[in-house]
Amino acid sequence: MKRIMFLGQKKLGEKCFEYLLNNHSKEFDIIAAVSNKSKNVWWRSNEIFDKTRNTNIHFIDNEKQNEDDIYECILHNKINTIISVQHCWILSEKILKTVDGNAFNLHNAKLPKYKGNNIFTHIILNGEKKHTSTIHFMHKHVDMGDILLERSISVHENDTSKSLFDKAQKNAENLFELFIKKLKTKNKFSGLQIKEEGFFYKRDSLIGLREIKNLSDFNEVDKKSRAFFFNPFEPAFFIINKKKFYVLPESSFIK
Repeated sequence: MKRIMFLGQKKLGEKCFEYLLNNHSKEFDIIAAVSNKSKNVWWRSNEIFDKTRNTNIHFIDNEKQNEDDIYECILHNKINTIISVQHCWILSEKILKTVDGNAFNLHNAKLPKYKGNNIFTHIILNGEKKHTSTIHFMHKHVDMGDILLERSISVHENDTSKSLFDKAQKNAENLFELFIKKLKTKNKFSGLQIKEEGFFYKRDSLIGLREIKNLSDFNEVDKKSRAFFFNPFEPAFFIINKKKFYVLPESSFIK
């Protein structure tokens, strides 16, 4: 039996955790969950914590890294599988070895091209025509483990980062469901090795990009207005006489 520790947060992590709970079987058992206990986060939800209450699932708050708590929980509860969906901390090699490498991550972007943060904004700024969700082995270096599964969707010319985010969420949920079905029937996985370094987008990778420098440049106005439309975050803007004016895409008003 696979004894699972689930690490995740945000809406995608919550949806995937819910799917695990609803599809419990004799092949696996959810032993522990690591997520946010507080609702003081931009997605304003702590559903994973809430769903573990009044259960036997051990909960670890991810407000800080909690490497020691995770390690002790794995040893004490004989956990042999880790599943991560938008977990906010990198796991050490020590943790990964404890489960004999049976640690899997759902990264909602193409690897190794889009590692890290702010992916949906960068995809639109880069003019990509396709978005890919990826499930891969976890590695001591972020987003570098062998690729197990991929699933892609189209990026349309009117997509904003928010509309692409919504579509990609559903695509990633479908990929996760496929992975869990395989997890139930397979004891060992083999993946496609990532041979390129790719690119890692840091948390601060959007600094300095929101400002529209040339209002007469349609391509700049169009891309930035769509790329930075994602409430509750600041949209694209231009500055005249030291005053800031925000720019929203037409598609953001179309229901």
